[in-house]
Amino acid sequence: MTDDNKNYMKLDYWNPFRSRFVYVDTEDYLADRCLRFNEVKVKFLKGEFHKEGSEYIVVICEIPSKHEDRFIASMEQLKTNMIHFGHDSYENVCADFFDMIKRGSPN
Repeated sequence: MTDDNKNYMKLDYWNPFRSRFVYVDTEDYLADRCLRFNEVKVKFLKGEFHKEGSEYIVVICEIPSKHEDRFIASMEQLKTNMIHFGHDSYENVCADFFDMIKRGSPN
C-alpha cells in the first residue's frame, strides 16, 4: 500500500477541534463497526463515492480531534476485518486510490 500501509488520509481542515479524514470502505460499511467499537464520534460528510463495478466506497468524515488515535486504531482494525471477510483486493485498492490522490490524476 501507500506509505505506512494506510487505508485513510487526513485532510487539511481549519478547525483545531475537529479533524477530517477520507478512507476506503465496502458497501457493507465494515468501518462503522470498528468506529463504534472504538467509540469514535463520527460525522459523515458529502455522502460517499463509489466507482461502478467496485465493491469499495470512499468515505469522508469528521471527528473530534481528540479521537484521532481511536480513529487510526479503527482503520487498523478495518484492514484486518477486510481480510477476514474476504476482501483480498482491499490493500491494492487503497494503494491505487491514495497514489492517484497524491499524483493528482483521476486515471
